[in-house]
Amino acid sequence: MKYRLVHRTKYTYEGAVTVSHHLARLAPRTLPGQRCPWHELEIHPVPVGRGVHVDSFGNVNAYFEIEGKHEELEVIAHSLVEVFPTQHPDPRSTPSWESVRDACQLERLTPGSEAGAFRFGSPMVPLGKDFADYAAGEFSPSRPILEAVLGLTQKIFKEFKFDSKATDVSTPVSEVMKKRAGVCQDFAHRMLACLRSLGLPARYVSGYL
Repeated sequence: MKYRLVHRTKYTYEGAVTVSHHLARLAPRTLPGQRCPWHELEIHPVPVGRGVHVDSFGNVNAYFEIEGKHEELEVIAHSLVEVFPTQHPDPRSTPSWESVRDACQLERLTPGSEAGAFRFGSPMVPLGKDFADYAAGEFSPSRPILEAVLGLTQKIFKEFKFDSKATDVSTPVSEVMKKRAGVCQDFAHRMLACLRSLGLPARYVSGYL
């Protein structure tokens, strides 16, 4: 199945801006199950300089610079994405979560493995015993990894309320835990903190559903 995506972002400034520099990550990635044969950025005002590079995580980064007074900026990403049918494993047939955790210890990873980079804490996803304890009920001994992860997903879905006014982009995950409310980003951070605190690598992915 093919999808034509149009993602429009518009900024309106309080006053005239003379020079601005921007970095956009709007290109869908080619991954197992999907490919992006065409992507284009339409930018107004027209940039005086542009560049593209792929970062260490595999994301396409588009840099552009605008000179001259402007009070608005509009960035329109046009993409063509082809999605292929994928088969998901039976959660009950996946390896135990402990075996996955142990296989992802740094000394057991091959050079260049992505798993090692996603086991550690970050400013928005700290590690801690409270996160591990929250997930412990779903990660019983020898439970299949996918079954446990899906169980934790359901736990967060049931116990947290979607409230767009409860948080903002800088809200720490500890505050989200206290409020038991937030938005998609907050719940993703919560999930990452729990999994990484158990020693499991987990990464943040954004996209279209």
